[in-house]
Amino acid sequence: MPETRSGNFHKLRDTTLIECKSSQLSISAKAYAEGKFLRKDAEKIFVKSNRQIYDFVDYIEKHPDEIPELKGITDIFGLIICYVPLYYANSIYRIMFGKEIGAKPSKLVDCQFACISEFEDILGVAAKVSIIDLLKRKAKSVDSRAAEMGQFIEKIAGRPKLNRLLCAKTKDLLGWYPSEDGD
Repeated sequence: MPETRSGNFHKLRDTTLIECKSSQLSISAKAYAEGKFLRKDAEKIFVKSNRQIYDFVDYIEKHPDEIPELKGITDIFGLIICYVPLYYANSIYRIMFGKEIGAKPSKLVDCQFACISEFEDILGVAAKVSIIDLLKRKAKSVDSRAAEMGQFIEKIAGRPKLNRLLCAKTKDLLGWYPSEDGD
């Protein structure tokens, strides 16, 4: 890295660590949605990826001179990208696997999960809002932290996508059909 760029990194206060995982839920977990399969697969993906980010941030905190580009960083946001959605990774899994993950390093503000398609949506929104600002917004409240990344991005982008089947069922049951405008 050129020396001129290195100096700019010392002025950064926030950064995002992105961890990409090729692991996904097994066929047994998807097909049967049985607790033992889900727990085993989710623990493997969720705990391992969070631990990798936690351990790296912990290392940065304990050895600040080893990576000079990260020396001035005060807030770190973790973003874990999975091949396919890992539903509830930003909510229920935090409760289920909190003990296995361990204590969060002080500089790590939050760690979020997104699948590839949600990451593509993040990049689409990044023209308006930087990834760090997006993750800061998501980390502000318990509700937004627990939301699936796709739902959060749709909210930031301005308008949620409607599930046509759900809308049709809503009309059948309630006699009301939500519009694209939210009316």
